[in-house]
Amino acid sequence: MKQGLLLELSGQGLMELEEHLKEYGLTLDDWLLRVTNEEYYLKEGLYSRIQSSRLDTAIDE
Repeated sequence: MKQGLLLELSGQGLMELEEHLKEYGLTLDDWLLRVTNEEYYLKEGLYSRIQSSRLDTAIDE
């Protein structure tokens, strides 16, 4: 059985994530590229089983 993770953020939640990432010197784009790049984990000597098959966005206006 495969298990997954769903990260669902409101607009405010996304802004808070961006503020949190700034504390680590990252932008949202940087973070997304990092967590979806298996090479990053190998280079850093970390173990990752992340597999990202899709990224959905929705804008409610």
